[in-house]
Parts: sequence; structure tokens; C-alpha cells
Amino acid sequence: MLHQTTKAFQLNGLAASRAFFEPAVASDHRSLHVAHVDEEGRCLHLSRYPEQVRNGLPASAIIRDAAELGSAGIVLAHRDDDEAPPAQVQGWPETRMLADAVELIQVTLLDHLVFHNRDCLSLRRVGVL
Repeated sequence: MLHQTTKAFQLNGLAASRAFFEPAVASDHRSLHVAHVDEEGRCLHLSRYPEQVRNGLPASAIIRDAAELGSAGIVLAHRDDDEAPPAQVQGWPETRMLADAVELIQVTLLDHLVFHNRDCLSLRRVGVL
């Protein structure tokens, strides 16, 4: 996993989150990106988990990082280049399980964005979170 700090970019809603993540996922088709945010939605830290999208969510690493960073919330993002639009993928159970797990340490999974072609699917908007 690779980490970088970012200047205090505020992830206050879908448009801001999409603008924040879009450059990263456009050039990196295989990684999961996780923004750790404070109570006001300001990005404290950006984590990148190479090759994790295809291998499943790295839940234990995300939870550990959130606890170490004192995150109030997290936002996940990745690119899905499969032929089927991501809305057709059934249920997103790993995302739901991660949301339940981070809640135990008082962290909210604010959204999981899935970029597909020119679209961006918010799992919060479709009711997964």
C-alpha cells in the first residue's frame, strides 16, 4: 500500500469527491484509493492499495489505517473497466461489510465511488451505504 498526504481538500459531496478522485483513477486502473477525512470532510490522507480491486477490498489494512490516522470517515474509489456497468454488479457485499466494520471504531464509510468509462457510480446514492 502506498500513502501520500494531501493538502486539505474538502470532500463534501459527490461532485467534490468525484473531482478529487477522477485524476487518480483515470491513470490507475487496478488500485483502490481511500481518502481519510476529518469531521468536516477535509482529506487528511490518501491511501492507495495496488491491485486490490480485483483481489477484494483490503478491509483490515483500511481499518488499521483509519484507526491510526484518527479518521472520522473514509471515501473509497476505483475504476471498473469491465464491460458491464458497475450498477449491474450484485449487492457490493464487501463494501457493506467494510461499512459495518469501520462503524465499530466510530468511522463512517461515506461513499464508494466506482468509475466506469465516463460515469461515476456512488454506492451511497444507489442505497448500498
